[in-house]
Amino acid sequence: MNFKRIFFLGLFIFIISWIFSMVTCGWLFSWIYKLPPHIWKSEEAMKHFWNLLSVVFFGVLNGWIFVFVYAILYKGLPLGGIRKGLIYGSLVWLVGAFSGIPSMGFYMTIAKTVLIYWTIQSLVLNWILGIIVGVWYHPHEKIDDEKGA
Repeated sequence: MNFKRIFFLGLFIFIISWIFSMVTCGWLFSWIYKLPPHIWKSEEAMKHFWNLLSVVFFGVLNGWIFVFVYAILYKGLPLGGIRKGLIYGSLVWLVGAFSGIPSMGFYMTIAKTVLIYWTIQSLVLNWILGIIVGVWYHPHEKIDDEKGA
């Protein structure tokens, strides 16, 4: 297990996640957060130092965990490179987002459109992150492993 690679790749995963979230949630699909009910903190509150610090801290921690779990499961995941990353991203999505986000509507007052958006957005993000980790965790591995094809 290459902890140096996990460390730097986890930071890179955080940066990609942050950019993806800013483009999708902060710009392209920002209209979704204007749907009632209005349960979101104000933009001013979100810009508070401690809120930003916690987002960065947990984002980086999430990036490290994402790569660390990939490193643990690496030999058990089929195929190689991009396809291994897609499988891993799909598994993370199934266990994390897909099993949790849709149920939020049962215990939170939240627009169903937001839940659908979060579920789809998390799938796309996990695929992107999985591809990145699949290609860069073992750069010497063929991108399209012929053993699994």
